[in-house]
Amino acid sequence: MSTPELRVLIVSPNPLARGGLAAMLEGMAGMKAVGSAGVPEAASLAGQLLPDVVLLDVGDGEIEDLDAIARLAGAQPGLPIVALTGEPGALTQALAFGASALLPVGVDSQTLAAALLDGSNRPSTRPRSR
Repeated sequence: MSTPELRVLIVSPNPLARGGLAAMLEGMAGMKAVGSAGVPEAASLAGQLLPDVVLLDVGDGEIEDLDAIARLAGAQPGLPIVALTGEPGALTQALAFGASALLPVGVDSQTLAAALLDGSNRPSTRPRSR
């Protein structure tokens, strides 16, 4: 019996970044991008798709992007959120807003895959679709 693919929701304010992250996930064994969204629609889409983990690009750490972490965590308690940012100071802020893992933009695919898998293994009481 094979392990089900890890279902990842990609969230970024930048459509090009969403596309690039989706392409990166396509090349990773055991990963599946189940959807992508901008920041405003992320919580709603997470509720519809019930991903295993969210990959959230917080860009330069703008407050509205960081606030998306809190909105996602509030809308889907227990949903792991892996945050990517190019702003070193935003890494600490992302954790304070509720991210479960923090990575710098430009991280290699192996490190990204490990963070997504680690996040998905956290105990959770939220329902999962399979």
